[in-house]
Amino acid sequence: MTRGKNSDLEHDEGAILSEISTENILSTAKKLSRISMRITGSENERVTAEAILDQFEKLGLDASLEEFETTSWEHSPATFSKSYSTILAPED
Repeated sequence: MTRGKNSDLEHDEGAILSEISTENILSTAKKLSRISMRITGSENERVTAEAILDQFEKLGLDASLEEFETTSWEHSPATFSKSYSTILAPED
């Protein structure tokens, strides 16, 4: 999936810089930090990428998402169990 604006946009650097503020950065960081487990290839990673793309587009930047093949793993809870064994020794 590729998503983004047309590449013929002209950018006004001053306008873009005027939109960047400490408040905007903190707000975006808080929003992104609420998206847990952003493992490569996961749904949450896609949601995060789209949120960042939306921020770029709000600034008038020409940005897009590009898919690529990668190897990833799936997180699952770890478990621990304790068991006891009896070892029989030979009798004399």
